Amino acid sequence: MGLIDRQRVEAVRFLEARGYTFEDGSWKPPAADAQSVLAGDVIHDMMLRRVEAITGRAGHELELESLTVAIKAYEYVRWRG
Repeated sequence: MGLIDRQRVEAVRFLEARGYTFEDGSWKPPAADAQSVLAGDVIHDMMLRRVEAITGRAGHELELESLTVAIKAYEYVRWRG
């Protein structure tokens, strides 16, 4: 078995170990774990509360920008847009 074949086998093991399945010619992501979704929503709520607390306060611009990026990314993944 050549290097490319070994890499492919390892890639399949990697995906399957993370819950992915290969169906109908393509990889399907793992089903959303309800506990992970709940934990993500709790963190999302905490970030929103922090944004509310620092909005308009001097010296928090970088933190506010970082939180905004993180919140938007989470919302996109969680609710697809």
